[in-house]
Amino acid sequence: MAATLEDLRPLSDQQQAMLEFMGGTRDTFYLEIESFILQGDLSLRRFRQALDTVACRHEVLRSVVVADSGSYRVLPYETSTVDHLLTIRRDIHDINDALRTGREYVGRQMELDREFPLRVWLALTKPGQSALVIGGHHLVFDGWSWRNLYHELEQAYIDPDSLPPPKQYHETAISGAVRELTLDAELFQRPYQGVRALQGRAKTPVGPAGSVQVRRGPGLAAALVRECGARAATPYTLAVTSFLISLGNALGDPEAIVGTASIGRSTGAELRALGYFSNTIFVGTGGGTHGEVMRGVQEQLANWRTSPRVQWEKILREYSGQDLYPIRFGFGRAGNVGLEARFADIATVRATDAASDEVARRVAVISGAFDDAGVTLTGEFRVDAVTEEWMRGLLEQCLTVLAEMCA
Repeated sequence: MAATLEDLRPLSDQQQAMLEFMGGTRDTFYLEIESFILQGDLSLRRFRQALDTVACRHEVLRSVVVADSGSYRVLPYETSTVDHLLTIRRDIHDINDALRTGREYVGRQMELDREFPLRVWLALTKPGQSALVIGGHHLVFDGWSWRNLYHELEQAYIDPDSLPPPKQYHETAISGAVRELTLDAELFQRPYQGVRALQGRAKTPVGPAGSVQVRRGPGLAAALVRECGARAATPYTLAVTSFLISLGNALGDPEAIVGTASIGRSTGAELRALGYFSNTIFVGTGGGTHGEVMRGVQEQLANWRTSPRVQWEKILREYSGQDLYPIRFGFGRAGNVGLEARFADIATVRATDAASDEVARRVAVISGAFDDAGVTLTGEFRVDAVTEEWMRGLLEQCLTVLAEMCA
C-alpha cells in the first residue's frame, strides 16, 4: 500500500491518548468485532461496490498511523483499495465454522502503522446464506461511527450516488481546552479518597474480568417513569444519583465520581463523519441528602451540555486526577435494536459474539437498562480489584436507593 502522495492529518486528542495506552501501533485490545449471518441472495458485486464507495468517501478508512509525528497518513484512493479491506471465502460451508474462521482472521493483531483500521471478511457458505465479520479499530470506530458505516453501506448497496457529500474526521474532530469547560472546579478537586483507593487496587493496565447482574421487577420500572415525569428528570439522572450515593456508602466515603460515555458529537458535520469522537463526561458528589446529590448531578449535566469537547485524560491531568476514572456508568431504556449491517432485501441476524478474553481495563463498568418488565444493572469488573460479593452488594444497594427515590 505504498503511497505516491502523502497526506498527513493530525491525530486527535482522543486518538493520541489511546495510542499512549496501547504503547505502540500494534493492538488487539481495542479491536472491535461485529458478526452477522446474512440470509438471502447477496449480490457480491453490489456488496463490493458499496464497500469501495465508503472507502473512497472517508479518508480515515484509508489511513495508517505515523506515531512519531502525531499524525495519520491518508493513502490515495485506488481501485485496488477495496482489496486491502475485503476478504472473500467460498470454501467454508458450515455457518458456525465460517463465523469462527472469520473472527479468528479479523481478530488477529492489527498493525495500524501499515494497514487500514477496517477488516471485512465475507464467506459465501451456501446459496442464500453468508457469514459477515467486520473488525474495526476503536482508533477510528466509536459507536456512532459503526452506525454511520452501516448506514452508508446499506445506501451504497442500493444506490452509491444517493449518498450526500461526506464529512472528514480531520475537519470536524476539534477539541476544546480545559479552561473552556463551564464546570465547577470542585468536581475534580475533591480528595475522593475512596475512589482513589479503589483504583489503587488495580496494579496493571488490564486484569481478569468477572460479571454480575441484578434485577428488580416492573414495579420499580413503573415508579421510575412516574418519578421522571414528576421531577422533570431523565432516567439516567435518577439512576446515576442512586449509584453515586450507593458507591459512597460502599466505599465508606461520601465523595464519589464516575465517568459516563458520551458520543462527543454536537454538530451535523460531526454526526456524519467517521472517526473517534466518543468521550467521557464525569458526574460526582461530595455527599448530602438524596435531593442534594441529584441537584448537583443535574447542574453538572447541564454544564457538560454547554461545554466544548475536551478529552477526559486532559481534564484529569489538569486536576492531577489520573486515577479518578475506575468506574464507568451508563443507564438507558432497554430494547433498542442493535446496529446491524443491512443490505436491501437481505435478512440480517446478529451472530452471537465470540467468547471474550475475559479481561477488563477499568475496575468496574456498570450498564443499566429499564423496560416495562423491570430494571436491570450489569456490572463487569476486575476480579483483582473487587469481589463478586462486593459488586453484587453495590448494585443491589443502587436499586434500593433508586426505589427510595421513586417512592
